[in-house]
Amino acid sequence: MAGGAGTRLRPLTTAVPKALLPIVGEPMLARVIRLLSENGVDRCVVTLQHQASVVLKYFASDRLEGIDVRFLTEPRPLGTAGSVRYAQNWLDDDDILVISGDCLTDMDLRGLHAQHREHDADLTLALARRGDPRNYGVVTIDEDGRVRSMIEKPSWSEVADDTVNTGVYVVSPRVLSLISPNEPTDWANDLIPSLLDRGARVQGLVMEGYWEDVGSFSSYSKAQRDVLDGRVSSSVDAFEVAPGVLVATGAELSPGATVVPPVYIGPFAKIEADAVIGPYTVIGTNALVRSRAVVDHSVLHPNVFVGNDADLRGSIIGRATEIRHGARILEGAVIADNCTVMDGAVIGTDVLIYPGKTIDEGTVVDESVVWESPSQRQVFSDNGVRGIVNVDMTPERVVRLAAAFATTLPKGATVSVGRDHSKAARALNRALAGALTAAGINLRDLRAVTSALIRNDTARYSEGGVILR
Repeated sequence: MAGGAGTRLRPLTTAVPKALLPIVGEPMLARVIRLLSENGVDRCVVTLQHQASVVLKYFASDRLEGIDVRFLTEPRPLGTAGSVRYAQNWLDDDDILVISGDCLTDMDLRGLHAQHREHDADLTLALARRGDPRNYGVVTIDEDGRVRSMIEKPSWSEVADDTVNTGVYVVSPRVLSLISPNEPTDWANDLIPSLLDRGARVQGLVMEGYWEDVGSFSSYSKAQRDVLDGRVSSSVDAFEVAPGVLVATGAELSPGATVVPPVYIGPFAKIEADAVIGPYTVIGTNALVRSRAVVDHSVLHPNVFVGNDADLRGSIIGRATEIRHGARILEGAVIADNCTVMDGAVIGTDVLIYPGKTIDEGTVVDESVVWESPSQRQVFSDNGVRGIVNVDMTPERVVRLAAAFATTLPKGATVSVGRDHSKAARALNRALAGALTAAGINLRDLRAVTSALIRNDTARYSEGGVILR
C-alpha cells in the first residue's frame, strides 16, 4: 500500500510521495520491496493513488531484481483495505501479505505467514510492543494468540496492553469478499472490528525485530538514526571507509573535513575541506557541503547545496534546496524542495518552509512559511548579474538573460562577447552565443580577452557587449 498523501510529513510530501522519501539514501518503498524479496515473495502489487505518476517514473528507471512488481493506480482513495480489494484481480487465489510502503522493518514475514497457516486464520496481524501505545491501535490477544479486542489511539484509561497493530497483515482470500468494491474501507477502523463481531478467526503475533511507522518528522529522523546505528537489518549501498562512516560510490570526502560517525554520504556528494559533518547526518545524492559549513544530526535530500559557514543542526532539508553562506537552520526545522535560504538568514526551531520559497538575506524566520511567494531580489547589481555557477548562474538562466537583452537592441544589431579563461565562463559563453544568435543578433565572439578589450570593442564596433568571468 503506497497511496497515502503523507499529510503529517508535509511540506516534504507536498511534491514527493511519502513512500519515496529516502531513508539513508534509499526510498522507503524500495526498502519494503527488497524486504519482500528477501522473505521469499516473488510477486507483488503496489497500490498507488496520491502522486502515483511520481512513483511510476521513479521505478521506471530503477530495475527491481528478484521480484515481479505490478503498479496499480486507484481511481480515488479507497482506504487501506479498499485498495487491496481493488487489486484483487491481480492477486493469486492464495494468502495475501499486506504491508505499508512507508514503514521501516526487518520483521520475519515468513514466520508471520506460518502462524497464519497453523491456525487457519482469516486474518493475522503482526504486532509490536510500544512503551507508549496511545498513537497506535492497541491489540489484546489471548494465550493462543487470538485477538480479543482492538482500540484505535486509546487514552491512558483505555490502554489494556502494550502490543500495537503494525499494519502488516496476512489475509485469507475469503476475507476480500467482505470488502465492498470501490468503497473506501480501512482495515483497523472497519474490517477488523467487523471480523471480530462476526466471530472470525483473527490472530495476532508479537514480532521480534524492528518496526517503525514513519509518519512524522520525529519518526522519520529516528528511522535514519536507527539504520545508521544498525538497529534494523536493512542494508546501505555504501563503503565503510572508517568505523561508522558510510560513503557511497562517486562521493568526494575531503581529507580536511571533520566527520563524526555515524554518518552517510550519498553517491556523488561532495564534502569540502574544513566542513564539519556531525553524528547521525545523512547527506543525499549529489549534495554539496562547502568549506567551514557545519551539518549535524541533519538529513539532506539529493542535490542540496550548503554554502560556506552555514550551520545546520537537527534539521531536514528537501531536494534541490540551497542554504547559502552563513545561514543557520535550527533544531526541528524542515525546509522543503527547491527553496533558497540566502546569506545569513536564520530558520528557527520547528519552523516549516514549504516548497519554492526564498528567504532573504539576514532574515530571521520564527514562523512557518506556507503561502508567501518567493521574494526575488533585483537581477542586476552594480557589478552586473552575479551568482554561484550551476546554482545561480546556470546555462538556462544565461539563455533567458540573453533573450531579454536581445529584445532591447535594434534588428540586426551586433554584440561583442568576451570571457575569462575558466571552464565555467566558456560553457556559459556558448549558451549566451546560441541565445543571441537565435534572436537574430550578430555576434563578435572575442573569446578569452581582458575586460578592457571587450569594453573598447563594444564602444567601436557594437551596439552592446557582454563580459563573462
